[in-house]
Amino acid sequence: MAEKHDEMGSIFSFIKGQVDKLPISQSKKNKMLDQLLKLKTMTVDAREPRIALVGRRGSGKSSLINAMFGQERQYVSSVKSGTGKGKWLWYPSDAEPKIRLLDSRGLGESEAPTEEFEEETPLDELMKAVTEEQPDVFLFLIKAKETDSRIEEDLQELNKLRKIVKENHHYDVPVICVVTQVDELDPPHYKQVPFDANPKKKRILTKPSI
Repeated sequence: MAEKHDEMGSIFSFIKGQVDKLPISQSKKNKMLDQLLKLKTMTVDAREPRIALVGRRGSGKSSLINAMFGQERQYVSSVKSGTGKGKWLWYPSDAEPKIRLLDSRGLGESEAPTEEFEEETPLDELMKAVTEEQPDVFLFLIKAKETDSRIEEDLQELNKLRKIVKENHHYDVPVICVVTQVDELDPPHYKQVPFDANPKKKRILTKPSI
């Protein structure tokens, strides 16, 4: 990765040198060099994307990361808080760093996690992690059965994290909501379309067509 980065940097340096040699006015050279600098910024100087996973305990943050890696990289527990301090991980590996992923403590949890932690609260752990490295996007994970459970408090803490990133990195982090564990939803009570509240609609829709 480093060798490829150095090679691309050398190519841009060579192009810059050729532009300087062109028999054109300096103003035209400056315009060309300005466009070259923008291209270099978007390619050679661009870093890998960073994705921060946040959500309540048991929402599936560590499970999602394990599924992406195809192996158990993060501790998962259905009965006790697992993840301790926020961890930035390289995907698919440290040797081939393409995406930066942050696994974090569950928002709102009151008990100490199984893993080692540094800050007193999950929010403090997250604030420290997003201060050290700027996330490009927050994946807000929420269990399908808990979409109405403590949601206002979770969103308030999420907004605090976005403000921290804004203050430290001058960036408005977008949020993508991910509903997890939908397979655990209770099956519907009706096997047919319910018309209990509207008998007239039932007669119209079930009337045989001529």
